[in-house]
Amino acid sequence: MGMWSLNISSSDEYKDAYDSFFAYYNSLESNDDLSKKAYQIAEKIYKDSLDDNYVKASTAFALLKALHKIGFPYILNPQEKEKLIQYDQSGLTSLSLSSSDLLKRKKNRRSVS
Repeated sequence: MGMWSLNISSSDEYKDAYDSFFAYYNSLESNDDLSKKAYQIAEKIYKDSLDDNYVKASTAFALLKALHKIGFPYILNPQEKEKLIQYDQSGLTSLSLSSSDLLKRKKNRRSVS
């Protein structure tokens, strides 16, 4: 696991999920149902992510960004959003970040979700 800064997009997990999504997505034929395929690809990558809260959160943030970029944004319902925030918080707690670092991450997380 690599984390270069407190930005959500600054981790190996985020980059891997984002790149994986576009590798699959760009291989689709133009006559495919792109929105349906995009959601299926995102779901597969998310389900294949490690059973680690930090990885799940980073992966989910990357996939939300990728879906938004291609014009098929996925809007989290309140339960999904809360679960994603909990994953991110518990994952970051295990990294022993300072309370000021956690506050910076929280502000950064608001801009993504």
